[in-house]
Amino acid sequence: MPASTAVGPAAGPQDQLIQNIILSWLGGSRIIELKTVQIMDERKMTRPCIYAGHVGFNVEWSQELKLEQSLVEYVASSMLVDILSHTDLVGFGEAREAATQTIFDLSVGYDLKGISSAAVRGFVEQTMNATAMVERLRAEIPEEFRELRDVPFKTDLCKSITLSTFHGCPKDEIERICEFLLGEMGVHTVIKLNPTQLDRAYLEHLLHEKM
Repeated sequence: MPASTAVGPAAGPQDQLIQNIILSWLGGSRIIELKTVQIMDERKMTRPCIYAGHVGFNVEWSQELKLEQSLVEYVASSMLVDILSHTDLVGFGEAREAATQTIFDLSVGYDLKGISSAAVRGFVEQTMNATAMVERLRAEIPEEFRELRDVPFKTDLCKSITLSTFHGCPKDEIERICEFLLGEMGVHTVIKLNPTQLDRAYLEHLLHEKM
C-alpha cells in the first residue's frame, strides 16, 4: 500500500494514544510506526520509557499500556483517520484519496519468545483483521454523530511490522524472528538495525561512502 508522504513518527510514547496519533496525522504524517508492543505489559513503571531531559534516549524496557488497551488506541486511531479522510478537510475525489493514503506500521519487540507468544501473536492477528474491534467501537459512536457509523472503516490496519530488539540481540535470533514474522505471520517486515551490531569499519563505510 502506498503512503501519501514519507513522513511519520517512529515508535515511542508519542504515538501510543489516539490523540497523539491523530495530531501526527493532521500534521501530515502518513507512515505511522505505532508504539512498540511486547509480552511484558504488566510492569509497573515509575517513569516513561523515553527520558527527554537532554538527548531523549530510551531508559526502560517498558510498555505503558496493556496489549488490549493498545489495540483499542490503534484501532480507534485508524477509524478516526477514516472519518477525517471522508470529510472535506482533505479535499475531494481523487485528490482526497491521494492525500489520505496512510500506513499504520506495527512495532513489536523484543525477543522471539515474546513475539511468538500467544498474546503478542493474537495482538498482531487482531490488527491484521480488526473487524471485531471496529464493530465494537462503531457501536460506541455517539448518537449525535450516528451518520459516521456508516463510514467504511478499514479492518486490515497493519500489513507491516518493524522489529525492535535490544542492543546486543544475537543476529541469529533476529533472523529467526524475521522468519517467524514473514513465514508464519505473513507480514512485511522491517528490521530496526542497531548500529552497534555492525562493526565500526562497516558502519563508517555505510555513512561516509554509501550515504
